[in-house]
Amino acid sequence: KAVVSTQSTGVWSRIVSEERWQIEVAGIDIGSHSICSSDCVVEFNTEIEIIIGPAEQVEQLYQLVDAKEIPGVTIRSVNCHKVDSFPDLTFTVKGQKLNITHKDYVGKTKIGSTEFCFLMITSVEDDVTRWIMGTLAHKPLYVVYDFGRYQVGLAESV
Repeated sequence: KAVVSTQSTGVWSRIVSEERWQIEVAGIDIGSHSICSSDCVVEFNTEIEIIIGPAEQVEQLYQLVDAKEIPGVTIRSVNCHKVDSFPDLTFTVKGQKLNITHKDYVGKTKIGSTEFCFLMITSVEDDVTRWIMGTLAHKPLYVVYDFGRYQVGLAESV
């Protein structure tokens, strides 16, 4: 159950496609590094679990956190000892910054006695030009789908 912070005012944004829950955002940053500064579109989709982004922008994220390719899979591994220093993924919607922390975009598991960490952010082969926020993004963000007004409401949950 998501709880919205009393300090969070939330923001509403009209969808840009009646077929999908897509909104325009002013920018997408990873820490202080801008990975999208114009024509940024974010889609909220509960049919997938992870976050998917445009290949070029996701590659910038991979470089910033030194993510390593795993042959045969689309996710990337990261050094578990460095995860706590990873920056937030920030979306700016109508002047309000909404953050997804490393705790929400990095998965951890044990394989035998070895801890394994991986990014739950990837790109796909298609020409995806938008960010697709799967269910893992619905934990740090309180997302309201307003079917009657064709808009999405967003606030950081606590």
